[in-house]
Amino acid sequence: MEKKAATKDKPAEYNRFKEQLYSIELKAWVARKEKYQLNMDKASGILWGQCTTGMKNKLESRKDWATIKAGTNAIELIKAIKEVMQDYQDSKYPLVSTKRSLLNVLTAKQEEREGIVSYTKRFRNLVELMEAQQGKLKLVAYV
Repeated sequence: MEKKAATKDKPAEYNRFKEQLYSIELKAWVARKEKYQLNMDKASGILWGQCTTGMKNKLESRKDWATIKAGTNAIELIKAIKEVMQDYQDSKYPLVSTKRSLLNVLTAKQEEREGIVSYTKRFRNLVELMEAQQGKLKLVAYV
């Protein structure tokens, strides 16, 4: 009879253990989420503080500025700064900016005193900007 009573208690103990484990994991997740949001807010503030007045004006004139500002998402702010710095404003003709981004990628070459690491980084930035505007191009088939 004691064995039957013990087996009936095991599922209840197991369920309490699962609930406690879930509670611990939930608390850890909430703490990580709060820390992430705090760090994103700090990063957005730092990025915004480093921008010049002209850069701030250009960013505020973007169509998607309300969503970037409301979300305090540093990653979206960096992407917007990158586009403004590369002179790809969304008020220009889309075909012109597409042509310019593709042309920049295809005609990119290493400067005379530029190291391979900095050239690779600059080239990757050009490719990322082009892909952000028009998606990935499958140029391998044409090469």
